[in-house]
Amino acid sequence: MILILKARVSSNQIALLTEPWLQFNSILKPTNKNEKQNKNKNKKNENENNKTSCSINGNTKKMHSFGYRANALLTFAVTIVALMCAIASLSDNLNTPSPTAEIQVVNINWFQKQTHGNDEVSLTLNITADLQSLFTWNTKQLFIFIAAEYKTPKNALNQVSLWDAIIPAKESAKFSIHTSNKYRFIDQGHNLRGKEFNLTLHWHVMPKTGKMFANKIVMSGYRLPEEYR
Repeated sequence: MILILKARVSSNQIALLTEPWLQFNSILKPTNKNEKQNKNKNKKNENENNKTSCSINGNTKKMHSFGYRANALLTFAVTIVALMCAIASLSDNLNTPSPTAEIQVVNINWFQKQTHGNDEVSLTLNITADLQSLFTWNTKQLFIFIAAEYKTPKNALNQVSLWDAIIPAKESAKFSIHTSNKYRFIDQGHNLRGKEFNLTLHWHVMPKTGKMFANKIVMSGYRLPEEYR
């Protein structure tokens, strides 16, 4: 009887001793899982940090590459050129030109009616002009032309170009010439006998950069003969 009690006591003692150990193991197991999860998170963060550092290093390499520098230099140069062109174009507005011109009809070479009924005139002209004030440092050239302008019952304005020229430099913008009309003076009808008309000097300023502008000088007081010659 005594031996049996001792055996029972020893088994109870063992049970009492093992229970806290099992509880301790159950407490340690979740902590081990948490540690594993934390380690995995740390590894992911390290990988992400490595990736970002690699991308930053890649961007810095691109920023210091030859192509990137060439592109930046080209963009800067184009911006400066565009700014200079804008300043050049705006500077033309500060110019206040004062051109002068005079046109004399020296002779009416002939005045006739064509076979199909249109009137035609040939004129000899003296053209004197000073257009130097139209030139600025941004002017490339001038295009000028002289037009005969008159009214008819059908049209409020009839315009016939008689002569034109291109002036490439300021030195050539002051001139005096004696010439016949370069282009034929023909009316679409028979309205020129005794007709009063104007001779108008038109010019177009062609700049190196910026917009082109035009103007004119109108000279009146011209009259064609009452009869054909």
